[in-house]
Amino acid sequence: MKLDQLIEDDGGEPVPPWRLHDLRRTLATGFQRLGVRFEVTEAVLNHVSGSRAGVAGIYQRHDWKDEKREALRSWSDHIVGLLGEPQ
Repeated sequence: MKLDQLIEDDGGEPVPPWRLHDLRRTLATGFQRLGVRFEVTEAVLNHVSGSRAGVAGIYQRHDWKDEKREALRSWSDHIVGLLGEPQ
């Protein structure tokens, strides 16, 4: 993948084999650590299970737009914090 090549070109350590789904899993786990509601996590990932399946999926029509925006903003702030200040 292009990301693997960019890391290699930058002199970084090779990344163990990974798939795009791993990024979704990382996001979902990170959201939970940041206190994001499960329903919002599922909405961001576009999952139709658990809180959006069955009867709840028929009657619950809230799109979580504001909550998704806030969750993704929090995730962005978290990642920026991990990367530190630009050099």
